[in-house]
Amino acid sequence: MKVKDLTKHFPVKRGFRYNLLSKEREVVHAVDGVTFNIKKGEIFSLVGETGSGKTTTGRLIARLIEPTRGEIFFEGLPILELKKQEMHKVRRNMQLIFQDPFASLNPRSSIGGIIGAPFEIHGLAEGVEKRELVLNLLEKVGLSPAMDYIDKYPHELSGGQRQRVGIARAISLNPKFIIADEPVTSLDISIRSQILNLLLNLKEELNLTYLLITHDLSTVRIISNRIAIMYLGEVVELAPTVEIFNSPMHPYTEALISSVLIPDPKEILKEIPLKGEIPSPINPPKGCRFNTRCPHLRPECQKEKPELIPYKDGHLVACHLRA
Repeated sequence: MKVKDLTKHFPVKRGFRYNLLSKEREVVHAVDGVTFNIKKGEIFSLVGETGSGKTTTGRLIARLIEPTRGEIFFEGLPILELKKQEMHKVRRNMQLIFQDPFASLNPRSSIGGIIGAPFEIHGLAEGVEKRELVLNLLEKVGLSPAMDYIDKYPHELSGGQRQRVGIARAISLNPKFIIADEPVTSLDISIRSQILNLLLNLKEELNLTYLLITHDLSTVRIISNRIAIMYLGEVVELAPTVEIFNSPMHPYTEALISSVLIPDPKEILKEIPLKGEIPSPINPPKGCRFNTRCPHLRPECQKEKPELIPYKDGHLVACHLRA
């Protein structure tokens, strides 16, 4: 997967009187010029605060929403140029796991109907054959015995069980690439490790590639190969996971890592507090978008936008301190 200069601006809806008197049309800068690539077989994570543009980036890649500009290539195929029917075929290899398993599952459909829907949509199986495939998927994601679950409804399951159903639906068509949007955030701590282990096991078994969207650095530290740190619609740092945690180059990355709790009472936490709130994406700061909260502010930070450039092999950072 290759993403180049991906941008999404949402128009701000105002009243008739405002639109009549004002010539300017405000937009929300949800995603601004994001560029990265995801290698086959890796777990690539997008990390940042709420409102940084992580989920919007994932939805753009899946073409659930259309970008303002940019390019997306999946296995060399420019998917933004594909027509609806062509994109329908590509989606067999690109699936999503949503954050809230209760909201993403049809409450009026049985578990068998939810997991079996992709087979019908793509004309792959129906009837008894479809039911057998659904039973096999339920067993694969740890809902066993499958016969106890296939005729139940989402409200009859726990949060962890519902997320397993969402995962079963995502892998039903044997995809190559899965976008997992905060797949464990809404779950209890005791269940998170089980779901993460399931995702890792499925990755090895089915040779999957993941785009993991999360704000939880403690999670990505364990399972990710590479991490891209997003702030206010832009990628400010991108590096292998080990590099991000051992040698963070951007002040925002340093602050995020300092906020991760360490399960050792003897360990002294060196917290780097961030002042203020994340600025409005309608009117982002000029220059570096982090300059309103940065503890290392320089005059050029408020005038010139830093480019995401290589700091060393495989480690990119957008910061005037590292120029």
